[in-house]
Amino acid sequence: PASAQYRMTTWTTADGLPQSSVVEIAQTPDGFLWMTTLGGLARFDGRSFRAFDTTTNPELPHSRFAGMVVDDAGRLFVALQTGE
Repeated sequence: PASAQYRMTTWTTADGLPQSSVVEIAQTPDGFLWMTTLGGLARFDGRSFRAFDTTTNPELPHSRFAGMVVDDAGRLFVALQTGE
């Protein structure tokens, strides 16, 4: 059956996501998947996550990411949530 062609995997904070509720997902030309959460930004290489939050990047004012966009040149722009 067609469903046998697909596999579903669920990732959580135990796998390296800063928070399990993902706000937005984007892919950059180098193949990385980027996920914004209200607990940080995550980069996924297909095997593992690298988190960007106030723990890993203390220069950030907070870890609540609201969204992102990849422009035509392949650059990733992320937005922090405002109003805090």
